Amino acid sequence: MMSFFLGYGIYLAQCPIITCTFYKRLHQMVIVQKRLGVSSVLTYSFDQITRMDLQVQRTRYGREYRIVFYLSAFHPSTRKQLPLTQDYDQNHNDQASLLHKIKTFLASG
Repeated sequence: MMSFFLGYGIYLAQCPIITCTFYKRLHQMVIVQKRLGVSSVLTYSFDQITRMDLQVQRTRYGREYRIVFYLSAFHPSTRKQLPLTQDYDQNHNDQASLLHKIKTFLASG
């Protein structure tokens, strides 16, 4: 039983904590990823984001979803597709609701 908790603790320690902040006045999206005391900061202009969508992955248990930002130009630190998180989520409604909130916030004056 102790090895289970130790293994689970190691897993949680390796999972990144991701914070995505949209600065409307600066016209930027900033993603901060923290993992085991190391953090990385990715900054993108809203002009670089061509669209946002749900990415679907099929597994043997069903479909899983995550939010993906599509960038117009390659950024030095990422690919043309920028997932908000590395992991997928099985709850479509939660991911779709969050995506809708992001789009609504960015579209408002």
